[in-house]
Amino acid sequence: MNTRHLAGHEHGLDISSAQWLVISQSTLATLLQRRTWFLIALILFLVGGFLYGLSFAFDEIFGRDSRWVRLTSEAGLGLMIAMVLAVTLDRLIHESLLRSVDAIVQRLSTEFLQSRDDLKEAFDKTAVTLRQEFAVLDGALHLKVDDLLARRDPAHRERFERKAAEALQSHKVGTIRILCVAGPDIFPRNTLVGEILYKAISGKSDDWRLEVLIACPESSWAEVRDKLERGHLTLSQMRNSKEILEDYQRRFPDRIQFKMYDCQPTDFLIMTDELVFHECYPLADVDGPIGGFTPLIIAKRDSQLYVRWENHFQRMWNNLSHGITEQCIPASDLAQRVLENYH
Repeated sequence: MNTRHLAGHEHGLDISSAQWLVISQSTLATLLQRRTWFLIALILFLVGGFLYGLSFAFDEIFGRDSRWVRLTSEAGLGLMIAMVLAVTLDRLIHESLLRSVDAIVQRLSTEFLQSRDDLKEAFDKTAVTLRQEFAVLDGALHLKVDDLLARRDPAHRERFERKAAEALQSHKVGTIRILCVAGPDIFPRNTLVGEILYKAISGKSDDWRLEVLIACPESSWAEVRDKLERGHLTLSQMRNSKEILEDYQRRFPDRIQFKMYDCQPTDFLIMTDELVFHECYPLADVDGPIGGFTPLIIAKRDSQLYVRWENHFQRMWNNLSHGITEQCIPASDLAQRVLENYH
């Protein structure tokens, strides 16, 4: 008997279709075993028929009451009935079971294919994201960037204070340079960084000094900054920091030099002997402070960022600022002073 014919007509399956492809080798082996079972059942049925027919011959030879007549008649008839029942039950039970198994296999194959597609899509998206993130990391390593954050963002504020405090405490020799607008989170002693600066300034070590540049509260650019930062006490904070720094300079003249610049505030800067903290100020019209929400880059000393911002600070210090006893530099003279002192 042909296997395809058996599967197609005895089990209601069209195994010439794509469904045949999902039937496992074990299922095929089961079908072959069932064909063998049908052949055995047919042979036993024929044997039963032969015995039942033989009982009629014995009846003629030994008589109807003969033991051989009863034995062959009952054995033959019983064997035929047993095989008919066995084949019928097997067909009914197996066909129902096969339909259930086929439905399960079909569902599992569909779910597997869908899961495979979903997994591939998720993997592709993850691969793209990882490539992008590694590209950012590679750029940071190349530029010798140590960290990147927004110092006034609630998610980063504590990290900035900790990083700045660690950098100031680990500073050993040389000058610490700070450039900002007012530095309300830098100079007051009720801040973490402010307390560390005060302890360093008032200490007995002569190994390092402090140079500070803040925006001059009397300059025209300070007035512009105050207008841009709606609802922020810009000028008040500038004057408060000026008073704090004047007091430090009066009490510790060998430890701190303090000047004010008159040009547009463009940068926040802290420089130690190992790191530079740098943030650009946009000329933005905002509610609250402008600074603290754009990226602050922390770079190492052996980076080009450190070299260039150190040069920037020196140019601001030498050409675009004045001492506390000097007058503001007129805006029209700022560019000319840079050109005159350019080497």
